[in-house]
Amino acid sequence: MSGSKNTPSSYFASDEPENSSQRYKEWFSVLKWNVPPEEIKYVLNNARVCGRHFSESCFTSTLRKKLIKFACPVLTEDLPSASSGIAFLQ
Repeated sequence: MSGSKNTPSSYFASDEPENSSQRYKEWFSVLKWNVPPEEIKYVLNNARVCGRHFSESCFTSTLRKKLIKFACPVLTEDLPSASSGIAFLQ
């Protein structure tokens, strides 16, 4: 898995609110997720963001399998919609 835009990508989750309130708030802001407070825990437990929304510097290696502690997704011209890069666990 190279993580290029032409190959399948992994999905990543933010931390629990108790572990890093600043991190999940940054993710929600960047991705334009407007989540009511009572649904934050559900979203954090179930939502995943496509690895294509993270720059190379957000990963621990070029294999793009694990995010660094302070990784934050980005929206770019070629990936403008956060909703297209979101998956919810069933």
